Amino acid sequence: HGYEHSTIDPATGNVFWRPYNSAVIYKWTRATRSWAALPSGPNPTIAVSIQYFPELGGLVLAGAGQLHLFRESTSKWSQLASGLAMGEYHNVASYNPIHHVVIFGGGNGSSDLYKLDAALKVTAIQRAPVGVGILNSLFTVDPVSGRHLLFGSSGGFYQYDVGTNVWSSFNTSGMPSNFPAPDSNKILFRVAVPISSYGVIAFLTDYYASDSHARVFI
Repeated sequence: HGYEHSTIDPATGNVFWRPYNSAVIYKWTRATRSWAALPSGPNPTIAVSIQYFPELGGLVLAGAGQLHLFRESTSKWSQLASGLAMGEYHNVASYNPIHHVVIFGGGNGSSDLYKLDAALKVTAIQRAPVGVGILNSLFTVDPVSGRHLLFGSSGGFYQYDVGTNVWSSFNTSGMPSNFPAPDSNKILFRVAVPISSYGVIAFLTDYYASDSHARVFI
């Protein structure tokens, strides 16, 4: 897996990527097809999550109880929160294009999640029904309804409604029997890609050569 160390600005197609345990994030500019380092920033833990937040004009970085923001207009980092309950690393962050918030947190042994809005307000949300984080689950968002989806590594499919702050079980009928995967590495080789222009989520799955698929959730 690559942690949650990459994100994209949906308006420009520019990509941001953080190496493992690094204080430097790199930006790939689509127009020039070139890479450049951002100003050195926070490195709260070895594996964090970064997510582009269009309304804030930059990306947020969540990990080890901290939340930071890099604004492209100023090329500066700022800390938005610290001391938040979450896992030490393997954290997640997911931008919601309907509600214009980022849901973040989780990590090793944690189901604690938070909401960041465009006014920079950080709010704890209802705890997830299963652990959230790399190796524990797959966390994404439906680009049509704005509901966040959570696939547990030991089974279980859940949805989170931002408006009501409620988690609920989701119908698993029709889901392939080998999704997320057929053994203890269930989440390891799974990537979810929301595609707003088509109103779907693409799942890229790779479990050795015998079980590699591209699936679409509508």
